[in-house]
Amino acid sequence: MVIKLFDLFKKFSVHAACLALAVIMLGGGLYFFNTYSRYTCLRDDFERMQARAKVVKQRATELNQKIKTIQRVERFMERVAEMEMRPEDWSSFNVNIQSWVSYKELEKIVSQCAYDRQYYFVPISFEVQTPEAVDEKDEQLQVSEAAANQGDSSLSSGSDVHLVLNGAFMIRR
Repeated sequence: MVIKLFDLFKKFSVHAACLALAVIMLGGGLYFFNTYSRYTCLRDDFERMQARAKVVKQRATELNQKIKTIQRVERFMERVAEMEMRPEDWSSFNVNIQSWVSYKELEKIVSQCAYDRQYYFVPISFEVQTPEAVDEKDEQLQVSEAAANQGDSSLSSGSDVHLVLNGAFMIRR
């Protein structure tokens, strides 16, 4: 049988053998390019899917952080409700002090700014100046204001510091 095939091959010319090899090479080349094309498409799809998975993981992480934040806020609001700290339960009284006071009066004012369950002080600004720290313009302004207020001098004998206190007292109704 091998001999018959060999005889058959002899009958074919060299050109026919080259043509057969060319067809086989062409078929192999087409198969290779088709397979390589599918490979590159699958690789690109895989990279896109990895990028999407990364974005989904980031969004899931952000969503979990937002959920935790919302849960913290809800726990805080429950705690506020337990302590009865709703805005409608409180009255606000503005404080605006700008005057010369003694150290004893300053100590009394500062001690009144402490807080309790029934009230607290919300400071906006607090400034204490000694007479040496106040420049001449401020002294002249204070003297003119004091003169307008029944002729008293701005630096009376009991005044040690200039106090500027702005804020609000919040008192439970």
